[in-house]
Amino acid sequence: MRTKLIRADIGLWQQVNCHLAVYTACLARKMLRFLHRGATVFPGKVALRLVPNILSYLVSGRDLIFVTGTNGKTTTVRFLVKILEAAGFKVITNVSGANLTDGIVAAILEHYQDLINDNPNPTESKLVLVMEIDEAYYGKLGTQVPWLITVLTNLFRDQLDRYGELSTTRKLISKGLGCQADSNCRELAPSGRTFITCADDAMSMSLYRCHNGKILTFGTDAAAMKPGHPSKLGDGNFCYFCGRELQYSAYNYAHLGIFKCENCDFRHQPADLVFKPLTPEAAAVAEATAATAGAADRSRNRNNYELTYAGEKAALHLCVGGRHNAYNAAAALLAATDYLHNKQIKDFSLQKMAASLSKIEAAFGRMERIELPDNKEICLILVKNPAGFNLAWDYLQEQSDLGGLCLALNSKVNDGKDVSWIWDISLETQGLQAADFAEIAGENYRIFLGGERALDLACRFYYAGFPAEHLQVEKDYNTLLDRAIAATPAGKCLYCLPNYTTMLAIRAALAAKYNLRDFWLED
Repeated sequence: MRTKLIRADIGLWQQVNCHLAVYTACLARKMLRFLHRGATVFPGKVALRLVPNILSYLVSGRDLIFVTGTNGKTTTVRFLVKILEAAGFKVITNVSGANLTDGIVAAILEHYQDLINDNPNPTESKLVLVMEIDEAYYGKLGTQVPWLITVLTNLFRDQLDRYGELSTTRKLISKGLGCQADSNCRELAPSGRTFITCADDAMSMSLYRCHNGKILTFGTDAAAMKPGHPSKLGDGNFCYFCGRELQYSAYNYAHLGIFKCENCDFRHQPADLVFKPLTPEAAAVAEATAATAGAADRSRNRNNYELTYAGEKAALHLCVGGRHNAYNAAAALLAATDYLHNKQIKDFSLQKMAASLSKIEAAFGRMERIELPDNKEICLILVKNPAGFNLAWDYLQEQSDLGGLCLALNSKVNDGKDVSWIWDISLETQGLQAADFAEIAGENYRIFLGGERALDLACRFYYAGFPAEHLQVEKDYNTLLDRAIAATPAGKCLYCLPNYTTMLAIRAALAAKYNLRDFWLED
């Protein structure tokens, strides 16, 4: 039998157990919220304990989009949700970023009333689930849960103690796509679903043999890339199929670029959705358009791009800084385009979709800017692996409002216990150097370091040429923030680069001090 809440065709007692699990989990959420807790995971644990397969039952007969990958999942989901909402859909998502099974279940159950009220006719339903999912859990859930679209943002080396080498992460993704023979992929999942990934990422593109349905790609215009080969010490240097070293003619950052294997037929393919930076003249027009539309006043952070998809061109202006966010936006736009096509919605053009992104602020902790007293700001930039850190480090060099810097590092389970990745970042060869900080902030500048592995950070910066007397370690987050903010001049911004659990702790301290919105609440 089926019900409005559980559309899976299961027995009466299973339906009763599912409803009991849902209402028990909802009660747990209300109690936790009464205690001012996030309740982003525990309600899902309760429901799964009572009915282990409840996720499959909840999403049965509904449209589900998964977003996975190493970097950019939360921001890509945020972009995709805003586009679909602008197109008239009700979107359920794990806004907190809790991306394991329990977090996904908790996010869905928070909107159980929307599930009940949803039109049972799939062609008329306006409800869609957009879920960020951990790469390892995608390997498990991808084959157990009926999804419509999977977006893979990128694959970078991350959490070595958990995943090992990057090929392990790739293998997990291939399992989620339904591939049983990995690189040979002779046994594929049924067609009818769409796999979207980055054309510039060799490791992600090697998964094209693992999917039997539609494959769409996004990437940067080759003319906008830097000529040459990315670092030999980075990821994506070897062909996954034959092991021969890949050759690059150009690259954007990390190992994203125009690659080819000279030993087999594996090479970069033209992307379906291509983006490139706008010329200064076109960017000025885009800025004027954004101002007319009432976009947020973050002009110094704007990314302005020209998009091309299926012969249609559009201007994209983001108020979220960083070139990596252009990839995130492209991934979201491509997923939205495919989904709206599946729903036979033809009056929502690429330009309309791009325009819906012009007002979106950064997700919590992901280049999020927070206004502080005395005309100061703090910008939180989550960094959790070499690729992400190097991007953030380059970004700092471009910021005219840089007034202070703090970093924080933990080695908890959610961060990865192995923090050796900090020795793979490019402090010595790119971005700001010690002399640059002295010029920007004066000879007495200080870099504030926090978290349980703050001394590891201090050691890393010392060996990169930053004098020990300029490195100040503060284990307490409130003390770290107070001293770093006090040292930041008026009219300037304190840039804070934490990893995952330190970001949550720092943002919680800021929320308590400055009455910020809780991160688990939707906009």
